[in-house]
Amino acid sequence: MGLPVASDLEGEVLARALEPDFRQQFPVRTIPTYGARSVEADTAAGAVDPEAQEELLRLLQGLGYVGDESGGTGTAPRAAGRPAPGPERPTVTYHRNLATYHLNRGEFTAAEASLRAALALKPLPKTYQLLAETLVELGRPGDAVAALESGMEAFPDLALENVLWAVEILVGQGRAGEAAALLARHADAARRKPGLEAACRGLLAAAAGREGEAVALYLEALESDPSRTMPARHLLPLLARRGEAGRLEPFLRQAVRMEPRGDEGWGLLGAVLGLEKRQGEAVEALEQAVALAPGNSQWVRNLAVALGSAGRHQEAAATFRRLTALLPGDAGAWLGLGTALRLGGDGEGAVAAFRRAAEIDPAGAEPALGLAVALAQTGQADAARRTVEEALRRHPAHPGLRKLAADLPAAPRSGS
Repeated sequence: MGLPVASDLEGEVLARALEPDFRQQFPVRTIPTYGARSVEADTAAGAVDPEAQEELLRLLQGLGYVGDESGGTGTAPRAAGRPAPGPERPTVTYHRNLATYHLNRGEFTAAEASLRAALALKPLPKTYQLLAETLVELGRPGDAVAALESGMEAFPDLALENVLWAVEILVGQGRAGEAAALLARHADAARRKPGLEAACRGLLAAAAGREGEAVALYLEALESDPSRTMPARHLLPLLARRGEAGRLEPFLRQAVRMEPRGDEGWGLLGAVLGLEKRQGEAVEALEQAVALAPGNSQWVRNLAVALGSAGRHQEAAATFRRLTALLPGDAGAWLGLGTALRLGGDGEGAVAAFRRAAEIDPAGAEPALGLAVALAQTGQADAARRTVEEALRRHPAHPGLRKLAADLPAAPRSGS
């Protein structure tokens, strides 16, 4: 039908089932959402519209996801023609479903309010976990750890799934001492799951600068449970510095066999294959990652780079366009688009993309260099020369700018 795909819909576009020429002619287009019924939230103020909340409550009641007059939570849809119940106190299930609705729409402040309301009615492990995920999205990792800690104290088995995440958050904040203390408090739970304690200790070793120990611990964690991809994520840059990224491939191959719908396994596998200069295989893995997580800008960026490295410049340009839609203020995304367009033969498009990169990063050397090259290749030598001269005043030692300045023909003398 030619309609774009909403990123918040479940399922995936099976792009790999289509011929490359067809995908190139009819690339998959996405939009964030088509919306949901007539329920709108006041996200600017972070408040929930009472009328919208009431409408959603009626909708959830009609589907049987919220309790009926007896106060039960109910799981079966209502019988056809049965009148809607009168006013009732929202249940935990209602607040959790409302939070999920807000999360799917990116309305994280409203989601936090619903999850805290659910916890006030009845604390449940999943609610603590959802609250922590919401707080991370809100840029409050410290509060996320506090929520996880509260949940793990109330429900010790919650530590089996979340102690590693809590340690990772704290280490990322430079709070390795608190991370070590948290691990000590939940050591019994960490030892109950294969590789969990080793992964946590690997994070602590890396934070302390003990790289060799961290590598050994991450490998131990992956050998115990390859499906847990967090150790691979942290291990990849350590091995890449040594030129040993390929050591991760067997673990990641096993991870995607065990969890084929886990986007991180496919994304990391694509990164490893790209570092190994196996661009065709990298593209296949990254296409899987993007299909599973179309809004993940890192996978989209890596896919665009892999396509370009494989010489598939038109597909790379289409993918970089997708990246600029996800990250419109990212100069690197526009630089990549300009490069792909230039190598694909669209000089004017490349000039426009490089100009946008230069607008975002006016002091940067790379946007100016890309713009100057594109201008020169489209026969605009004077504009290219002016661009290079201006950039060299800011970056006099930049080798690319200096070489281009030497390669460009000198400006014609006045009257010649």
